[in-house]
Amino acid sequence: MSQHATSPDAHDHRHHLNPWVLGAAGATAALVLSPYLLPLLGVGEAGTAEDIMHYIGGHKEGSFGTGLAGTLQSGIAQLPLIGGALTSGTPVTLPLLGVTVASGILVTAGTSLLIGAGGLWLANWMHKREPNDGGLHWSHIIRAAALATSVLISLPSLLTAISVGITFLAMLVRPLWGSYAAHYAQQTLGGISMNMGALGGIATVLPHLFEHSAALAPLLFAPFLGTRAQAAHPANDDSVPEAVELVEVTPIVKDQPCHIAFRLRDAVSGKSLSPDDIRTVHTKKLHTMLVDRTLNEYHHIHPTYDAKTGLFTCDFTPRTQQPFTVWNEFTPVGQEAPIRSRSVLPATRGLVLSPRITPVQHASANGLSAFITATPPLTSGRTSTLRVQLREADGSPVNGLAPVMGEYAHLAGFSADGRHFIHSHPLTPLSAPVENGVLAFHIAPEQAGLSKFFLQINHQGHEVVIPFGQAIGKAQSFREKVVTQSHPPHHHAMA
Repeated sequence: MSQHATSPDAHDHRHHLNPWVLGAAGATAALVLSPYLLPLLGVGEAGTAEDIMHYIGGHKEGSFGTGLAGTLQSGIAQLPLIGGALTSGTPVTLPLLGVTVASGILVTAGTSLLIGAGGLWLANWMHKREPNDGGLHWSHIIRAAALATSVLISLPSLLTAISVGITFLAMLVRPLWGSYAAHYAQQTLGGISMNMGALGGIATVLPHLFEHSAALAPLLFAPFLGTRAQAAHPANDDSVPEAVELVEVTPIVKDQPCHIAFRLRDAVSGKSLSPDDIRTVHTKKLHTMLVDRTLNEYHHIHPTYDAKTGLFTCDFTPRTQQPFTVWNEFTPVGQEAPIRSRSVLPATRGLVLSPRITPVQHASANGLSAFITATPPLTSGRTSTLRVQLREADGSPVNGLAPVMGEYAHLAGFSADGRHFIHSHPLTPLSAPVENGVLAFHIAPEQAGLSKFFLQINHQGHEVVIPFGQAIGKAQSFREKVVTQSHPPHHHAMA
């Protein structure tokens, strides 16, 4: 597979925090903690926060509180299974501290932290394995769902803590101002009605402010963090930045033509390349292979060159609303090894789906069947012979394959993460017949895991593409890697 791979985390700045977001989080934290920290410095009286909580929350038997906080708390109480525990007023004495708080405070803090932190960990784990193509990914959905649930659970307590902080600071200026602030806070932000204890506000607000807001900020403030700006432009592969320069790309829209214009550059001098600078390999100067994110839709096309603009152009019509990975393969004059460069075409809308690859030994398309075997089994860093036996609908071997781009077949393979690629050709040259419908390919995958292959043949004048999945194992030892990599795969080329 292609040597040019990009780390999933390379140059990904989409989740860097904005200074305004950090400032807002810091100001909120200072407001909430002031009734507890300032008395330690001799400003205000300790215990005032608890009195304010009871007043703002309208502490009454059977009441969930006042204002927005009380309304939310009453809704949370209706949640099945956990609602009662989240809003329970049963007193619990904290060990070592000797402070009594409502059990609902502890359950709220623990549940909010568990859902938020667990969801963020899962989303970040998935994000590292998803393409940086600007689309909406499952990691985004999981992150948003976890944070929304976490914030919703802790929001009544957080609103209460903010009301207390505002009232406390107003009281420091003038007691009358504090009375007014408490009255208005009770009717607006409100407060939950439970015996929260002196540590109530701190216990519920810290998990949210210092664990959740850092990850929530990129979702709420995406326009300020550059997420949309990145998504608006196609992303060239960082491994070969000078090989292919995307100039124009029509947005990916299902069933609508997509136009791609790009410039090829020399990897050393950086000058633009024309067809005169590129060898003819397999009857064409340039091979462009496109595959969607799900690895279900595959195109093998050959761009044309416009001498006036110095651009290569091609068109294709996507059948799905997914980002596409583009692999351009060409061999400059004077070189033997081809250059393979990867680019990503983001979709304009829709959910980015992960590929589902099932390893098979039998696949079919257009009435033809393919039986796949690999000897030895496909393993990363090791050369294997992949044999494909083609049979007609009646079970007889396929005979009389016609050439397709100077070969009996083309085999393209794509790793599940979209970052590794293989393009191989049969060991049987056109000067010899294909016996019993068997095509053999030498391949050496670089990465273990699942891969999707597409076999392209010309059968009775019709081009047929047969897709199939394969599992690639890991090399068992360092010695095995060294020995097998010393025998690179044979790619039969026609200059």
